Amino acid sequence: SGPAQTLATAKGKPVVLYYWDITCISCLVHLDETIQFATKVSKSGGRFFSIHHGTKPTAATIKEFCTKKSIPFTVAKGGSGPSNVRSLPRMFVFNAAGDLVYQGGIGKLAVAAFDQQVGD
Repeated sequence: SGPAQTLATAKGKPVVLYYWDITCISCLVHLDETIQFATKVSKSGGRFFSIHHGTKPTAATIKEFCTKKSIPFTVAKGGSGPSNVRSLPRMFVFNAAGDLVYQGGIGKLAVAAFDQQVGD
């Protein structure tokens, strides 16, 4: 639930797409780091889009988890359709022109790729 999120609202801004799953152990291990990074992206004028990748659990369960963990970003429920996302968590960083500048896991490389886009 929540307001619709589209990439059109991010035109001219750096964008981070983050694919994860609340049942993914690696995603949960990196949850605090992800929350810090999402907050940094928002404060820097970028857009952070989070997609729950997979068909389970239900949207209600995801919402309950996010509330309990005080997740500060919107989590869109993805599906099991075609995707190039092969492992989770997976992050994609795009510059303001829409060019992909990083793809991989959460961590220092993702943060550095974003920082380069905003001049940090």
